[in-house]
Amino acid sequence: MLLSCNSESDKERWIEALSAPKSEDPDETLYECWDCPQVTAIHPYISSQPDELPLARGDIVNVTRKMADGWYHGERIRDGETGWFPANYTAEIANPHVRARNLKQRYRLLALSENYLKSK
Repeated sequence: MLLSCNSESDKERWIEALSAPKSEDPDETLYECWDCPQVTAIHPYISSQPDELPLARGDIVNVTRKMADGWYHGERIRDGETGWFPANYTAEIANPHVRARNLKQRYRLLALSENYLKSK
């Protein structure tokens, strides 16, 4: 991709818009929602803090943040709930077909939710 900018500020805006998110914390990795890893829960997890995400076996989560201490932050596909959970309770989904199917399911759920809210 080649971009031409009329000013330095335009150039900086494009660089920021096209760059991956960066964290100030070197032990943290951030992901955009469209390019995040997906995991499936292999063990149930009962949350002990309000900012944690409880997991049922088989739950699929889009991971938005990974910490070096083994905790992930993500959004559960079935209901959109977000929170922290331990990485060792999950396994990454590597198959692109399964991942695409999960994203399609999430899109349908969001569309149905939007239609339901509009009808109220």
